[in-house]
Amino acid sequence: MYYTSYFAKLKKLDKEKYKFVSITHSKPEFCDDSIEDWSFLGPSEKLLYSYKNNYIDQEEYTKQYNQFLDEKWYSFRDFLILHQNENIVMLCYEKSTDFCHRHLLRKFLNEVGIKCEELE
Repeated sequence: MYYTSYFAKLKKLDKEKYKFVSITHSKPEFCDDSIEDWSFLGPSEKLLYSYKNNYIDQEEYTKQYNQFLDEKWYSFRDFLILHQNENIVMLCYEKSTDFCHRHLLRKFLNEVGIKCEELE
C-alpha cells in the first residue's frame, strides 16, 4: 500500500512498519540513506521554481504536474505496481494541509487503481 506524508512527521512514524521514500529533489539533511530517492515522482525544477516564485498559480501547477504524470505514467507504472504490496510512505516537505504535489500524486495513483492514502 502507498501512503503520503511529510518529513517533519518522520520521527513519529513506525520505521519497522513502513518503508520511506523521498519524492523531492533533495532530502533534508537529517534523513539518512534508509530513505530512498524516488525523485522521479516529483515536479520538475522548472515547475517548482515557477510556482514558488508566483509565475504560475495552483491551478496551472496542478495542470502541468498532472500532465507530467499522464505523460510519464508508463515509464514508472511497473515500478510502482511492483512495490504496491509494501507499506511505502512517499515524503515531501509540505504539511498535510498545504497545497503540494504529493496530494496530486495520491489522487492520480488512486485514479489509476493504485491505492494511496495520506498517513495521519
